[in-house]
Amino acid sequence: MSLSRISNESQPHEDTKIFDVAIVGAGPAGSTTAYYAATYGLDVLILEKEKFPRNKVCGDAITLRAQRHLEKMGVMKRALQEVNAHEAAMGGLVSPSGI
Repeated sequence: MSLSRISNESQPHEDTKIFDVAIVGAGPAGSTTAYYAATYGLDVLILEKEKFPRNKVCGDAITLRAQRHLEKMGVMKRALQEVNAHEAAMGGLVSPSGI
């Protein structure tokens, strides 16, 4: 459904959709919140200013804790396939100076 107009009037127009939840930001926290709200049957609107996919500063690494949560949500396998990702048992950090 598209939202065709914004109004300052107190009465909604016929084509106005009322959502149970509006989430600003479709990053990891916003997306996860939207997922759980939707699984509870709520109508969710996510507002995001950036176009996807967007770059992740950390080189697209996903912590083991986050991976477990994505598995619990049932999206880990699909997420890995969509971006042709590879799992790693260990990781590390390299500073800009190479240390």
